[in-house]
Amino acid sequence: PFPGRLVVRAGRPLAAGSELTVSYVDVRKPFKARWEELQQSWKFRCLCERCQLEEEVWADSAQLEAATCNWDFFQQMVRSYRCEEADLTRAVAESARLTDMALERFLSSGGALGDAGGTALWQSLRGALQLTKRP
Repeated sequence: PFPGRLVVRAGRPLAAGSELTVSYVDVRKPFKARWEELQQSWKFRCLCERCQLEEEVWADSAQLEAATCNWDFFQQMVRSYRCEEADLTRAVAESARLTDMALERFLSSGGALGDAGGTALWQSLRGALQLTKRP
């Protein structure tokens, strides 16, 4: 409908001057998997708001490694076209557990305090994440 033009649609309202980014990798991948693929394939470190925030959320290297191993397990099921319900249930439950632990650590330490703390993404998520913080 728009010959010779690139049409971009935003998934959320954007303020004038907002940075628009293009994903070079599958955004459904966990932070570490996206980071490694960008390093290997494109030779750069992404500094978009999402990556900055996720880097702070997943700052605990043991939690990040466990999440990456869980992702690898899931990808192995996908590549082999073999998936037992029990294995998928375990992968989903482990993903939820690890994400919950990472968010709890992140929120209990005060949330985004580094570079991600000043981003519009963190500001928009701050209220919602505070509602999920456990006593």
